[in-house]
Amino acid sequence: ELHRTLSQKIDDLGLNQVVTLTGSRPQAELAQWYRAADVVALTSHSEGIPNVLLEAMNCGARWVATDVGGVREIADPAVHKVMSSRDPALFADSLEANWQLGQVSPERLAFQPGDWESSAGQVADVIVTCLAGKACPSHIPTSMRPTSPLVAGGAPWA
Repeated sequence: ELHRTLSQKIDDLGLNQVVTLTGSRPQAELAQWYRAADVVALTSHSEGIPNVLLEAMNCGARWVATDVGGVREIADPAVHKVMSSRDPALFADSLEANWQLGQVSPERLAFQPGDWESSAGQVADVIVTCLAGKACPSHIPTSMRPTSPLVAGGAPWA
C-alpha cells in the first residue's frame, strides 16, 4: 500500500527520473547504492546508532536524519543534517539542500567509524578501566560510573 502511494506521488510530481524506490536490497549491493545516492534520508522515530548512516558515511554519502538515538553523535555538521523538527516540509528542504552539495569523501568526515573488532576493543578498555576503579574517561557520565571496583576472583574484572 505505501509503495503504491509513494509511486503515485512520485509520478504525480514528475520525479520518475530522479527518485527510485528500490525496496530491500541484498547486503552485498549496499555500498554500490550508497555511492550512487545523492543523499540518504532516515526518518526514524527511534534508533541507537543507525548502521544505515554509518554505511552511507563510509561510502561518501551525505545524509539527513531525525534527531533520535545516537544520530547527533556521528553527524559531521559540515556534511550531515540532524533534524529536530518532524515537519515534512523542513525535512524536504534539508534533503534538497544536501542533495545539491553532492558527494563527500569519507576522509573529510569528523567521525570515522572503525571496524567491529576495534570498536569492541575500545568498549572493553573503557569497561575494564572503570571497573578496575581507575579514572573513567571523561565522556562516561558520572551516573554511569561504578561506585566501587567489581572484583571477581580477587582481581578486577577483565
